[in-house]
Amino acid sequence: MRETKDTPRAEIDELVRLQKEVKHLELVLGRAAAKLQHQESELNNYRAQVAWFSKQLFGPKAERTPDGLEAAWNAFIDEQKKRASQVVPPIIDAELSSVQLLLGLLDPGAPVTAPRPAEAPAPSAPPPAPTPSQKKRSKHGRRRLTELTQADPIILEPLPGEVPDGARSFGVDLSYRLGVRPAEVVAYPIIRPQYAVDREDGTTRVITAPPPDEMIPRGLFAPSGLAHVIAQKWDRHIPFHRLSSFFAHQDYRLSTSTLSGASIRAAATAKTLVAAMEAYAKEVAPYLAIDATGAPLQHPKACLRGHTWVRYIEEVCVLVSFTKTHDAVTAGAQLDGWTCPTVGDGTSVYDRKHRETRNDRGGCLAHGRRKLIYAAPTDGRALPGIKMMNDLFELERGWVGLSDADRRAERQKYARPIVDQLFSWRDGLLSDTSLAPRGLLARALRYLRNQAERLSYFLENGAVPIHNNAAELQLRHFAVGRKNWLFYGSEAGAEAGSIWLSLVLSARMHQLPVEKYLRELFRVLPSWPKRRVIELAPHRWKETRARLIAEELERELGPIEIPPPLTR
Repeated sequence: MRETKDTPRAEIDELVRLQKEVKHLELVLGRAAAKLQHQESELNNYRAQVAWFSKQLFGPKAERTPDGLEAAWNAFIDEQKKRASQVVPPIIDAELSSVQLLLGLLDPGAPVTAPRPAEAPAPSAPPPAPTPSQKKRSKHGRRRLTELTQADPIILEPLPGEVPDGARSFGVDLSYRLGVRPAEVVAYPIIRPQYAVDREDGTTRVITAPPPDEMIPRGLFAPSGLAHVIAQKWDRHIPFHRLSSFFAHQDYRLSTSTLSGASIRAAATAKTLVAAMEAYAKEVAPYLAIDATGAPLQHPKACLRGHTWVRYIEEVCVLVSFTKTHDAVTAGAQLDGWTCPTVGDGTSVYDRKHRETRNDRGGCLAHGRRKLIYAAPTDGRALPGIKMMNDLFELERGWVGLSDADRRAERQKYARPIVDQLFSWRDGLLSDTSLAPRGLLARALRYLRNQAERLSYFLENGAVPIHNNAAELQLRHFAVGRKNWLFYGSEAGAEAGSIWLSLVLSARMHQLPVEKYLRELFRVLPSWPKRRVIELAPHRWKETRARLIAEELERELGPIEIPPPLTR
């Protein structure tokens, strides 16, 4: 657009900004088209890999892929391509129309083409309502640099002599670059003035403020330092020896034993909060999801095979514990005091406790589906069962946000016929004499038969999920950390790790920044009344934090005013 005498400067600046935004949007569209082409290429590559691995794993190289599997795979690929062709082009067209609209605003004479009509039919029913966790989830992609904390600006003036006399300044060219301020190790001096008071008997009394309440009394770490150590180890999976090297690069040497000792000693203070979280969860939990995995424990001769247990309570907390054994006794201890239904895999260690308590127990259809998927490459007869289970999972996704009673009613109406059909299909195959007794398909079918009562329990209780994926996802976090630090150094370290993992995973559940939450928790927990410690749990923290004095919370150490308890 050409500048005229009648054109205000503000309009020119706005049009220049719009032109830059148009160029940016055009670049985004080009990248989206390239990404689509790349994804289609990857899809074809994955298809070839699946066919090759099937031949390598389940038969001679000259053997063809089992009958039915390749056709099913091709049908799946075609269906995904069809969905992509129906959904993606309208999205691109919408973005393109926005770009063309901006171009029309900049230059009214520019041609504006109408977007292509969408090929996808209108949905017959509205999409399911998002869950609370989905509503809170942040958008994918980078934040704008303008939304970050702004550092001191970098001003680049022309060289001397380049600006002639009489030149006038009319604006600036503003752009941003992403920078990082490295973490800095600092020392906080604690000054306690001392006062002397003379007594009548000739002695002197010294008055000094008491030492601050700390996670580790008279310990080395301030709340921010301790929170950094705990978050690095249990949230970001960085072993203590690597964390020790980080401090060494800051010209401050900390041994791994010092870091481990601080973690263990601070966990003794945080243990009261985790115990309160468990007591509260036992009162309100609609169900308990439980799972376990191996957790090696260091020993002078060889590592012992310990076990980490995860108990998941929806929208409340995640509880982690460590045991040296994995048997009926230790499994029963994990279920002590819980009266709600439990959801888990088919492991027999839970059977004794459930016979004693007579609590309801749900199974995991994801385990059953996984076994059928393993069997499908060698026996295409597993495909109908996978299809029926997929239908169940699809139905469950449409019932998100319903009340427990409404979800149970929907399950009775729509899911029960599929479950009955699944079990009938299972019995028919088990009676087939051509079925290999020790084959993968036979094992999957026997799992469906032995766990039938538990797998169908979700039909009677609308609060219980059809799988145990929630607990398994929490164990995934622990498993990633285990690949980095390999084993627990001691039983005390394992107990401390369980406490920190409980707080870290619970904070993640409620979308709290882990290190910031730990820093603020360590600031107030030593001074907080023990009978009210549940107010500091992740599911209550946002509410509690809003009632604290911000200036006191931001201070590293010192007294803090405790608000009165909430009346509920």
